[in-house]
Amino acid sequence: MWIPDRGDEAIRDLSRAREDAVNARTQARHQLKAFLLRHETRYNGKTAWTRSFYRWLGELNFGDASSQVAFTEYHLAVQAADQRLQRLTKALSASVAGWRFESVVQALQALRGIDVVSAIGLVAEIGDIARFDHPRKLMAYRGWCPRNNPAGIVSARARSPRPATRMHDDCSPRQRGTIGLPRASDAPRRRARRAWPNRSSPSPGRHSCG
Repeated sequence: MWIPDRGDEAIRDLSRAREDAVNARTQARHQLKAFLLRHETRYNGKTAWTRSFYRWLGELNFGDASSQVAFTEYHLAVQAADQRLQRLTKALSASVAGWRFESVVQALQALRGIDVVSAIGLVAEIGDIARFDHPRKLMAYRGWCPRNNPAGIVSARARSPRPATRMHDDCSPRQRGTIGLPRASDAPRRRARRAWPNRSSPSPGRHSCG
């Protein structure tokens, strides 16, 4: 049994605070884009939330004073969410120095799609991975169930040792060869998110985001 100490709890708090910041930013962005959609204002560039997209936002003028105030507040909320996430990401990355699981975090970064933030989040939620003498025991602890998804057809390769845990039945076709995960915990959500980079070919220095 793994018993977290104060340092483990502190890093887990910081990791969860960053996860909340990611969700808050996503919500703020959705609200801003919904406002733009209501006003039939569309960005002609290829990708949103880039530097050019932010410059385009700064040049928008909706004429009516009330609408402009509403847009400004949505815009400021997105900017504040970006800054909050940047602060928490920087703090979380620095917090691993001197942590008793620092070597584990560094080892996890050798895996494709795992950056320092992802590795810290996984270790903070799972704890001492060395206490599991077999991968199946780790999967049983988190309720992970390996699945295969060839040509969009999902087939379970193994039963979940925790049948009470609800599993994903709506696996995206993009997540072929990844893991169907329970919805209730932070660690499974992180693992699913880190599987997305597997859709494309690896390249040096490429990390996942969010």
